[in-house]
Amino acid sequence: MSTVRADPARPVRWALAQDATAVRNAVSLTLPLAIGTALDRPAYGALAAIGAFTAMYSQNRPYRQRTRRWLLIAALLLLSFAAGLATGASLWGGIIVIGVVAAVTTFATKVMGIGPPAGYMLVLACATGTHLPPDLSAAPGRLTLVALGAVGAFLVCSAGWFAAPDGPERRAVAEAARAVATVLRSRGADSHAALEQAAYRAIHEANIAVILGSERGDRGRLIRVLQALRDLVDPKAREESEQGDGVEGAAADEVDRIATCLLGSWPLRREVDPGSVGGTDAAVPLADLRAALAAAPGTSPSPRPFPGPLSLWRKRSPRALRSGLRAGVAATAAGCVAVALQVDRPYWGAAAAVAVLAGDGTRATLVRGWNRFAGTVVGVLLAGGIIAMEPDPVAIVVIVAGLQFVIQLVIKRSYGLAVVAITPLALLLADAATGTLSTGDLLPRLLETAIGCALALLSRFLIFPNSSAKALPSVLASVERRLLEWTTAAGLPAPVREERRLAVERALLSLHDAVEAAKDEMFPHPGTTALIDTANELLARAWPLVTTTTG
Repeated sequence: MSTVRADPARPVRWALAQDATAVRNAVSLTLPLAIGTALDRPAYGALAAIGAFTAMYSQNRPYRQRTRRWLLIAALLLLSFAAGLATGASLWGGIIVIGVVAAVTTFATKVMGIGPPAGYMLVLACATGTHLPPDLSAAPGRLTLVALGAVGAFLVCSAGWFAAPDGPERRAVAEAARAVATVLRSRGADSHAALEQAAYRAIHEANIAVILGSERGDRGRLIRVLQALRDLVDPKAREESEQGDGVEGAAADEVDRIATCLLGSWPLRREVDPGSVGGTDAAVPLADLRAALAAAPGTSPSPRPFPGPLSLWRKRSPRALRSGLRAGVAATAAGCVAVALQVDRPYWGAAAAVAVLAGDGTRATLVRGWNRFAGTVVGVLLAGGIIAMEPDPVAIVVIVAGLQFVIQLVIKRSYGLAVVAITPLALLLADAATGTLSTGDLLPRLLETAIGCALALLSRFLIFPNSSAKALPSVLASVERRLLEWTTAAGLPAPVREERRLAVERALLSLHDAVEAAKDEMFPHPGTTALIDTANELLARAWPLVTTTTG
C-alpha cells in the first residue's frame, strides 16, 4: 500500500495568507465590542458584533463577488434579527419565527452555494433578538447597531483590495497549484483518484474566481497558469512528458514554489521570475507553467464566460429546499421540546439543530451531531471558568477576539474543537447584549444542545430519507446532457464553446458531490452501488478530456 509523501514545510508567507481569514474575522467581531467598551456602552458593542457575523460568509471570495454576497447575507441577518425582536414578547411566537428563519436562511445559503455555517449565524441573530427585553421603541436603535456592525465587518474584510485587488484570485490559483502538487506526489497511492478530483475542483473554482474577479489584476496571466496546471493533472500529458521521478518529486516542489510566488506582493509580474521558481527540466506542462508566469499581461487571453447567479441558484433549489425544510422542522421541534421541559432560552436547541444540519449526508450529520454535543460539554466548562473570573468589559473583548481567532483556525480541521470555542463565544455575546453575565445559562445550554442535536438527526433520517442516493440518476443524466451539448458545439463561436465547457465542469462537480453524498447514506436504495460505480467511471473519463480541451 502506497502513501502520499508529506508536503514540504509551508513557507511563512503561505501560513500568513491562510491565517489572514482568522485575523479578519477576529478583528471584525472584536472592533464593535472594543468601541462599545471605550464608550462605556458594552451592550451596544455586543449588538453591533451580531452584525459582524456577516464576515464569516464572504471570506476568500473575489471582492466583487464578496460585495454581492455580503449585501444578501446582511439583508438576511437584519431581517432575521428584526423578526426576533418583533416576537420577543411571545414565547411561542419566538419559537415559530425561529423555525421559519431556520428554514428560509438554510434554503437561501444552500441556494447561494454557502456551506457551513450556512444558516446558523442568521438563526443565532434571530434567537438573540427574541432574548432581548421586549421594547419595540428600542428596535430601530438595535437594528442600526447591528447594521453598523455589518458595515464595519465588510470594510475590514475588503481592506485588502487597496493593496491587491486580485489578491483572492491569486490565492485561489495558489490553492489550485498546491492541490496539483499533492496529486503529483500521490502517484501509486490509494488516495490518488480522490486527490485528482480535489485538484480538478480547485482549478475550476480558481478559474471562476478569476473570471468574476478584479479587472485591475493579472487576470489573463492567471488563466494561463490554470491551463498549465490542468495539463499537469491530466494523466496523458504527464505520461508524455515524465522523466523518471522528475514530475513526481522535483516538479511537485517547483509547483509549490510557484504557489508561494502567487501569494507575493502586488503586482504579480514583479514577484515572479521564471528563473526564480526552480530549474526542474522535467515536464512540458511545467515549462508551459513557467512561460505563463513570465508572459506579458498584454499577451494573455480574454476572460472566459460565466452564467449569471440565477441559473446556478435554480439548479440548486431542489436540494436547498430539502435542507431548508429539515432545518425548519428540527428548529421548531427543538423549541417546542425545550418549552415542554421548561428550559430557559429555548432558542439554543434550535440553533444547535441548524448547525448540525449545515453539512450534507447522513453519516456526516451523525459525526457533526456528536462533535456538536461533545464540544458543547467542554465549551460549557470553559465558559463557566471564564464567567467565574468575572471579567471586566476589556477582558471580555480580549477573550472574544481570542476565541474567534481560534475558531477560524481549527474549524476546517476539527469541528468539535471549534465548538469548544463557539460555545463560550456565543454565551458571552448573548449575555453582553443584555448587560449580564451569569452561569445560570450553562446547564440549559447543554440540555438544549442535546435536544437540538437529537432532533436534527431525527429530521435527517425521517425527512427526505436517502434523497442523495435517489438524486444520483438525474445528476448523471444532467452530466451526459452537458457533455453532448459541448461535444456538438464544434461549429459554434469560441465563447459559446467555452461556456458549454464550463457547464460540463460544473456538472462534473455536482456529480462528484452527489456521489459522495450517496456514499454517505446509511440505508441506500438497491442499485446505488452500481450507480456510484458508473458515476466514478464517467468522472475518471470526462475530467481529463474537458480540462485539457479549450475553446
